[in-house]
Amino acid sequence: MATTVAAVDLRTASPYWSLPSRVGFRFLFVYVFLYSLLTQLFTSLLPIPNLELPDLSTHWPVRPIVLWTAVHIFRVPRPPYADTGSGDKMFDWTLVFCLLVFAAVATVAWSVFFQVHQGSLYPALHRLEDRGWLQAEWKESETGREAKFYSFTKKGQRQMEAEVANWERLCNAVGLVLRSSEGDF
Repeated sequence: MATTVAAVDLRTASPYWSLPSRVGFRFLFVYVFLYSLLTQLFTSLLPIPNLELPDLSTHWPVRPIVLWTAVHIFRVPRPPYADTGSGDKMFDWTLVFCLLVFAAVATVAWSVFFQVHQGSLYPALHRLEDRGWLQAEWKESETGREAKFYSFTKKGQRQMEAEVANWERLCNAVGLVLRSSEGDF
């Protein structure tokens, strides 16, 4: 019985996944990791007898986020948290929703980081330069080689201050949500 082996020319074969495959893998990886970590699935996989680790989803910061989501997104007046073992609790379904959102945000962050890591930093710098936010100047670096140095223009400094102010407002809003939900439940 003859075995057929397909020959692959490694010079023309693409070692990279397609964009949907990369995004799908990242999303599923993050979601399964978070689900395993924040539920009792992770602790049940550890082969240590008599080890009872708490369900991490019932502790800060996950619990306040899940309860806030149940009240403000799903409009549940007071989310029940009765550990009946049925697996059909509002808390669990809200946790799954939160994990899906966390996984989506993490996937976007991972994809953006990977793009910057793969060499899209210079095109981004050129776009900022085209908008008038950066100016570039060729100088000799510490190693003696010519290098391009970037600095903010006045317009770029104003834009940076506006972006920092937006970021601080977002951080304050998230902090306010977390602080306000700590005493609610």
